[in-house]
Amino acid sequence: MAVTDVSPGGIPEKGVTYSKITSDGSFADTQAIPNDTYFYDLSDDLPYYKTSTGALIGVYSSNWKKPNVFQATNKSNLSLDFALCGIQFLTEQDKSIVFSAPSPTPHNGGRIALRIKDDGTARSISWDNVFRGIYADLPSKTIPGETTYLEFIYNELEGKYDLISPSRDTVQRFISKTTTQTYSSASSVNEVLMNKPLVANTLHTNGDWIEVTIVGVTDNNSNTKNLYLTFNGETLAGNTTTPAPNGLDFVIKTNCIRISNSNIKCSTTIEFDGIPAQSSYKSITGLDLLANDYDLDFIVSAQSSGDVLMYFANGTKTNY
Repeated sequence: MAVTDVSPGGIPEKGVTYSKITSDGSFADTQAIPNDTYFYDLSDDLPYYKTSTGALIGVYSSNWKKPNVFQATNKSNLSLDFALCGIQFLTEQDKSIVFSAPSPTPHNGGRIALRIKDDGTARSISWDNVFRGIYADLPSKTIPGETTYLEFIYNELEGKYDLISPSRDTVQRFISKTTTQTYSSASSVNEVLMNKPLVANTLHTNGDWIEVTIVGVTDNNSNTKNLYLTFNGETLAGNTTTPAPNGLDFVIKTNCIRISNSNIKCSTTIEFDGIPAQSSYKSITGLDLLANDYDLDFIVSAQSSGDVLMYFANGTKTNY
């Protein structure tokens, strides 16, 4: 045990290493520390207080477990206060929100986090120009029903509040459509068996991508059966090379990656009974992924109900 000053009392300032007494955490070491003394345990790098009766109490652990939080519902304008809290919650947001310049100005390197969740409908977000994205663009909309975390750090040199999250490889469920019932094509042209909106700001950083798998079966008859996977009305893949997939299982897989806010590139395959029928590559331009929603649809044209059954569709989105 290292001892430089064993005088009792004197609470160490938070964030400053308290070096009067240090301990390696062993029983003998802590036993040798006088009562009514604050000390650091080198084994876990945490400060403790040894009471007048010899009990050990963590000094700051309760503060770490209970961060300063400010929570609001349905705010239309918000100015972040770095001094008030370390994390700001917005819940059940049912209106557009404007983030004004924070006040007061924090110390250089000050951090604050946001947790935002809407009421199930995408809500627009506007930012004062003191905010800027570093590893990701500032979001312009919420993602319906999903929780979004954002963390900012104050850059005093440039007078900016830099968005340093979301971090790399944040994977979330994109599609989950599973049921004991099947989705059956009726006697119609271009019936949509699956529709999934790619909500604005879902792919918010270049390199973000979605992966989707659709599984089903075709009825064993000679009826016409045309299958298409489309994005924003453009066909990604279909069964043009297998015009009569009678009685065959099918699997459609696509991977769409954001190249820029206006461009995604999709690689898609369709298989029947495990045999590749078509592989395609599609570059789709003229988009605004931050501001607009775009539909991903599985469309079937068939002569009779039950000609094509979709068992399930699922997929993920990965934010770089």
